[in-house]
Amino acid sequence: MLKGVVEGFYGSFWSFDDRISVIDFMYKNDLNVYIYGPKDDPYHRVRWRESYPDKDMERFKMLIDYAERYNIDFSIALSPGLDINYGSDEDLKLLIDKIARFIDLGSDIVSIFLDDIPAEKEDPVELADKQVRFLNKIFRELSPREMIFCPTHYWGFKREYLEKLRELESKIH
Repeated sequence: MLKGVVEGFYGSFWSFDDRISVIDFMYKNDLNVYIYGPKDDPYHRVRWRESYPDKDMERFKMLIDYAERYNIDFSIALSPGLDINYGSDEDLKLLIDKIARFIDLGSDIVSIFLDDIPAEKEDPVELADKQVRFLNKIFRELSPREMIFCPTHYWGFKREYLEKLRELESKIH
């Protein structure tokens, strides 16, 4: 069972040293997954189509390796929902390529956050259908050990939306 910490808030995000401290805390408290997804990291959300600079990837590799020493999984989270085109092969390829770089570094749990996006104008069932097809394609292409998904409608009650999400691959949580 996954239990851990999500760095997924708005505002200033943690420093590298803060993240090391969190991993130490997690180890001492029997937590096993660290999800990196600060909303104000431009490469996480607004500039999700762009690769992280090599310098940042080196830091991520250090975090992944450090976490691994303590049997903690590091998961990159990406939040493309502001302007993703679920039917675009180009958007799909960009996201897959970006995630694949993290898998190559040793991060085999993938997180996709599609929360905090304007979706009031879209039919919830149609949105869920697009998201299910898109997420299943990512999962099948990359074959991560697990995939974590934060849905658009995670509060309130959108029965039809939630029912459609049952069509996600079994290792997408």
